Amino acid sequence: MNERSIAIIGAGIAGLSAGCYGQTNGFKTRLFEAHTMPVRRGNGKAPPSTACIHHLPGCQPRSGPYQLWEDLGAFARPILFPEELVRAEGLDGKTLTVFTDLERLEEEMKRLAPEDGRTR
Repeated sequence: MNERSIAIIGAGIAGLSAGCYGQTNGFKTRLFEAHTMPVRRGNGKAPPSTACIHHLPGCQPRSGPYQLWEDLGAFARPILFPEELVRAEGLDGKTLTVFTDLERLEEEMKRLAPEDGRTR
């Protein structure tokens, strides 16, 4: 019997997701990554499963990506859903607040660059 397999280029969140879903559906998966390690954080010593994401911008429980993150086990640790993820100030004094709510983020981005909000 032929074994079904998938070659996945890149061990970022998309590649790791593809690997998880591929194996869940009976495929043998192989990840290829240009870097020496898959996604890591901090001092680089914690394995990805214990160094998982602590905030997911735009991923409130009512959002579309939430089910994907839940399926992949990203919620093994408590997830923080702060109102503001980060605020940056440019040299010109203008600020950009990155909100975790995608609608508020869209409004904020259009406030800074209203020309980008127009459709043609």
